[in-house]
Amino acid sequence: MSAPQFECWKKASDSRVGVAGYYFSFKAGGQVACHSHLEARLLAYFEMCPFVVEIRTQYPLWNRESFLAYCREGRMFPRNELMTVDFMLTLKVPGIPHLIYHGVSGKPAAHLKLPNVISRHQREVDELWIWGTSHEVMTEDAVSEVEYESYLRMFSYMKYVELDELEQLMGGARQLSEALLETQADGPASRVVPMVGNILGLNRQTSFRLLAVALFLGHLRWDVQYLFARTEPLKFVRA
Repeated sequence: MSAPQFECWKKASDSRVGVAGYYFSFKAGGQVACHSHLEARLLAYFEMCPFVVEIRTQYPLWNRESFLAYCREGRMFPRNELMTVDFMLTLKVPGIPHLIYHGVSGKPAAHLKLPNVISRHQREVDELWIWGTSHEVMTEDAVSEVEYESYLRMFSYMKYVELDELEQLMGGARQLSEALLETQADGPASRVVPMVGNILGLNRQTSFRLLAVALFLGHLRWDVQYLFARTEPLKFVRA
């Protein structure tokens, strides 16, 4: 995977709208730039989606024919002819033998019918299609505030997990996830998670850490209509 070597084309400081900032991404291998709260919400969603294996933000797109014409003339390719798509995702979908590259633009629903937005998204579609890449527009309706808050809470338990540590935690995360799906214990997460973890020889902190890793890896699926919180019951999606 090459996402850790990728550098966001547009820095967070280049944003003219929204609240820009840098966010840590396991699937990007470090800090990435987001230019709005909507992009931050989408980033959290992609982080927790098990089909997304790599994330690149502010990914550059340019017209190949125009670029080659400038090269032949020995001229620099002008910056204003290069645009970026908010996310370039690498997807690994079960049943499909190859990786899929998928571009995503985050845009407020209220802006979707503006002529300049329609034109911009069509340009993105056209440029991505040349490289065999799909495209999607996602709005604030894709990730609710409750879902986003749940992801942030999950990430808080992974705060000190290092990138190279994830592989070492996979076995324990899977074991805990299987035990949580099988337990008949009820009550808030603050009661159930340490109880099940204790049976596996885990302390409270490690139990919640492995729970978050299990959700990140897709061993467990959270029902996103409910808030993930210690004081609330565990709400997993069950097959």
